Amino acid sequence: MIARESLLIVDDVGLMRTLMEDVSKILNFRRVVTASSAIEALQHLRESSFTLVISDLNMKPMNGLDLLHVIRSDPRLAGVKFIMATVNSELRPALDARLSGADHYLLKPFKLTKLAETVDAVLGPQPNGYIQTMAPQGCGL
Repeated sequence: MIARESLLIVDDVGLMRTLMEDVSKILNFRRVVTASSAIEALQHLRESSFTLVISDLNMKPMNGLDLLHVIRSDPRLAGVKFIMATVNSELRPALDARLSGADHYLLKPFKLTKLAETVDAVLGPQPNGYIQTMAPQGCGL
């Protein structure tokens, strides 16, 4: 299990960044930082260390796959865990992300439980769990 020290959320949609930031605090990250572009994300990554990056695939001018390539080619960043998120349900982007070194792929929109499962698959499960204690039964999370 990897400690959940810090998370970097990269998405060009402000609402998505806000939602992910709120949810990620529930997932027990000590520090959550957001970036509205891959270029901004690289600045954060070079200034501070992160346990996990969750990045949107479809951004401009630099997309999530380009960001992943830069991270994996930089020895100082290569060990950062990476989850690619996208609304694109085609197989090719998911395959490209995994072949480029993404640790996991997340299809939007997703439920909180799916996000938690994906983060657990990459970092290891939380010892005390969190889904059962944070969501009322029947709420559809």
